[in-house]
Amino acid sequence: MHIQSHRAIEHLVEEEIGVLLIGKNINWKLEGNFGKRTNQQFVQNPFARVSPPAPL
Repeated sequence: MHIQSHRAIEHLVEEEIGVLLIGKNINWKLEGNFGKRTNQQFVQNPFARVSPPAPL
């Protein structure tokens, strides 16, 4: 996961992007229809580890 986040940060710096917004869309992985193999790979991605915790 660190490699992916590092690459994302490098890209943001290169493009001089100062703000990164990460949203959460409940059940968004349920409606993807990209084919059996792609769906299996997509659903296994740990997107929850990238998003910040909810405010208290």
